[in-house]
Amino acid sequence: MTATYNKTNDVALISTPWPLYSRPSIQLGAIKAYLQSKHPDIEVHSDHAYLKIAAGIGYQLYHEISERTWLAEAVYAALLFPQRFEKIERVFNRQVSPGSIIKKTGLKKIMSVVKKATDAFISQRNWGNYLLAGFSVSLCQMTSALYVIKRVKQKFPELIIVIGGSTFSGSTTPDFFKLFTEIDVVVNGEGELPFSQLVGCLKASPVLSELPRIRGIVTARTTNIDDASNGISADEKSDRASAAGLRRLF
Repeated sequence: MTATYNKTNDVALISTPWPLYSRPSIQLGAIKAYLQSKHPDIEVHSDHAYLKIAAGIGYQLYHEISERTWLAEAVYAALLFPQRFEKIERVFNRQVSPGSIIKKTGLKKIMSVVKKATDAFISQRNWGNYLLAGFSVSLCQMTSALYVIKRVKQKFPELIIVIGGSTFSGSTTPDFFKLFTEIDVVVNGEGELPFSQLVGCLKASPVLSELPRIRGIVTARTTNIDDASNGISADEKSDRASAAGLRRLF
């Protein structure tokens, strides 16, 4: 069942698992500060969702999962693609250390507690109030962001979903829109300026089909990307390798 809308010009910024729970998201802080300086008339709500998930499943379990990329990505991959559970579980089990709390708990139990905590986070927000919801995706955040986006979009299909982060720096995305139709906009490269311009355009006309071309902003309709970066860091290369691996896993 879809929900009702009371749309404002407010913006939601979300960081999903699995960053280390002891570290705030510098990406959300930078984007929020820039947006508020350029658009003082709107409210920007940033949410470190991964802190709520860590509290929900237990900090020790969360910490052990967050230390290994494939452990982290496999949890939400199994929630996204239950028909591939056995294959994903094999990948997961190869990464588990003997005697760890992860080994004792097992993927099925972890999936259950993670799903409960994540769904609780989703239900606590009135997503219909937002002009758009932006998701920061870097290392270990691809499948968790996709899971949250999928669940939110089921209830709020008109909500504009924007995704960005180092995973998308300089990469091409046409196939991404085909695989994950819930996503409306990808921010390529450094996000502050293009994201701010996107918000400004949507404030004037919240219709994606009327969106002018913005450097660094990609939609399913405009898949020609202008690379906003001058170089690729080691972290970005690692994130791209992870994304490529996830495509093989799926």
